[in-house]
Order: sequence, then structure tokens, then C-alpha cells
Amino acid sequence: VEIFHDGQLGTICDDAWDDDDASVVCRQLGFDGGYAEWGGAFGPGLDWQPIWMNRVGCKGDESSITACGRWGGPDSWGNHTCSHWEDAGVTCFNCPGCPQQHSLRLAGNKTRRAASGQSWIEGRLEIWHNLNWGTVCSDWFHRINAEVACRLMGYHTGELLPPEQAAAYLGSAIPPIQLDNLDCLGNETSLADCSHNSWGFHDCNHKQDVALRC
Repeated sequence: VEIFHDGQLGTICDDAWDDDDASVVCRQLGFDGGYAEWGGAFGPGLDWQPIWMNRVGCKGDESSITACGRWGGPDSWGNHTCSHWEDAGVTCFNCPGCPQQHSLRLAGNKTRRAASGQSWIEGRLEIWHNLNWGTVCSDWFHRINAEVACRLMGYHTGELLPPEQAAAYLGSAIPPIQLDNLDCLGNETSLADCSHNSWGFHDCNHKQDVALRC
């Protein structure tokens, strides 16, 4: 990624660079969205090029990368401790009708209703990341994670299904396992904001996929 400032094209350091930042850049370029690349993935910038921005912090809905927060504030052009081998990149995509990055769903869902009239929905938790629906491993998965996930899908609250009830939704899935060791605080606006292993890094099988009741 290069940005024009003060008469020069410069790069952006990949410290704290994430998919929200990449999505803003890709929409500026006319694409539907995108995801982040790190470590000078497309080659480092030229030695004489400035590194204009560092620790960019987009929410994902900004109209321009310059509207995002960054290290040192909005006038902090050129403040960094990076090399061009840390230049940020993006992979952009056009995908009309695709879900928004990090959308959630309950796959194989079934609606249950109690005699009291209260109803809930159950299913295997899946998250959309890099053009794929994938599952979440149940390692260290706790109550707050379940509540955050269900709230993000529009439900009031939720809980992790016990293994004997979750089995109906597990085992036959073929999508990738996207997340492992998820740890939410409770106030996140995306499951991707919770602490977790790097995307796709796990030691799980699909019998350990998370299933929820929301």
C-alpha cells in the first residue's frame, strides 16, 4: 500500500495492521473489501521512500485511510520505528453478495421452543474470513465468548452447547477451522477483536467445533 502525502508516495508500516484497515484501503480503490498482508508481502518500498503512517487503527467503516486513528494522531506523518520490510499490503476483492468480513452464522441451525413460549436457535458457529465460512475451535471457549457471538448475530445472549447436544451439529463440516483459543472480554464489536491464535492456526478437528444456543 502506498499513500501520497506532501508531494511523495510513501508506504504504511504493518504494526497493528489488520483486516479493518485493509477493507478501508480496498474500498478507496473501488473494491468491495479486502484483507491485510504483512511483512512487505509484495516487496519492500524503495529505500528513499518515506514510511508515512504507523499503527493505523481503522474501525472498518471509514471513507479514507486518513480518517483512521494512528500512532501520534492525525498530524503524525512519518512517525515510525519501522523498515520497509514491514510495509503493509492488502489483497482486495470484488464479491457482490458476499457477507461482510467476519460476519457470523449458525450453520445447520434448528429453532427450539419451550412450553413457556420462549424460543432459541442452535447451530455450529461459523465466521466469514477471506472469502470462506469457517468454524471456531472449542479450546478454552467460555461463556463470555458465547454471549459475544450471539449478541453479534442479533440475539440477546447465548451459551455453549454441551458436547452431547452439540454432536448433532458437528463432525461433518468441511470448511476451514478459522479460530482457536478465542478469548473475548465481552464488549467486542467483532469476534475478530477478541484475542485468538493467528487465523487458521489450530490443533483441533471438526468434532471440537463450537456449537451455540442463542
